[in-house]
Amino acid sequence: MSKEEFLMDLKYGIGPYLPEEIREAGELKIFTQMKNNDKLLHGISIEREDGQPSPVVYIDELYEKYQIGLPMEHVFEEFAEAFETAWKESPDIDRLNLSYEAVKEKLTCRIVNLKMNRNRLHEMKYTPVGNGYGMTYHIELGDGKSIPVTRGLVEVQGYDMRLLCREAMKNTQEQHPAVLQNMESVVFNMVSGSEEQKNLLLGNEKLQTDAMYILGTDRKTFGDATLFYPEVKEQIAELFQGDYYAIPSSVHEFILISNEMGINAEALGQMLKEVNEKEVPAEDILGDKVLKYSREERSLKTMESEKEKNTERGR
Repeated sequence: MSKEEFLMDLKYGIGPYLPEEIREAGELKIFTQMKNNDKLLHGISIEREDGQPSPVVYIDELYEKYQIGLPMEHVFEEFAEAFETAWKESPDIDRLNLSYEAVKEKLTCRIVNLKMNRNRLHEMKYTPVGNGYGMTYHIELGDGKSIPVTRGLVEVQGYDMRLLCREAMKNTQEQHPAVLQNMESVVFNMVSGSEEQKNLLLGNEKLQTDAMYILGTDRKTFGDATLFYPEVKEQIAELFQGDYYAIPSSVHEFILISNEMGINAEALGQMLKEVNEKEVPAEDILGDKVLKYSREERSLKTMESEKEKNTERGR
């Protein structure tokens, strides 16, 4: 069964599994949503008769379970449970006060790959930050939920983007400070169950040139923006006492390696591409190019492979 057929079966067969309150609220509709890295998700929502917004429950993971043997009866049950939970927990967006004064303390920012989010960014406000990345802005609603700052929202609310960008960065730094850890220590803590977290940015201890480090946040999600916090790149160069590579491991973190380790950029780039292909979910990929920070030049640059350089020269 194709995903489209699965969606139709779910739409027309889910009714008896849903509570009466939800069934009578309106008509079930199939919904698609562009997520990070232009990944298209498929879901079901309700076009409510009262005009209020309805949650969308995505079916892509359920479809994968169905493909490996989950009976359709269980699919209906899982979807109904997820939809009922989302229905009860969904914030009423239309009744939210989205004026600048109301949201300014809830604004945060994230980093996205511009090329990989070309379609999604048509609707979103963003600021290019160099090396093929851009900074997007979000309003945090709590419990892990947020809404993006879109062009339409900016127009309706009359946001001053200069103030919004500054406030979002300030909030993100304060609420989710940058955390730099030795990768070996992180792995040890995971295995041992220890919650100890030593943030190397809080001291002056020189970083080892033969070790790998993880740069992210204390919440361990969407930590990619930390490399672009003011003065963080420079501080890390001082701790390394030299240049370093920044590997975009995922949207959640960067892996940092001293230039003195002796691994060339092309090998690091190949390793990154292999990890992206085999280990990182498509929506969590941040990029496939290694970055290098120069302490002397105080600049962050993209490292191109020899093949890419030759292709560029031939244009």
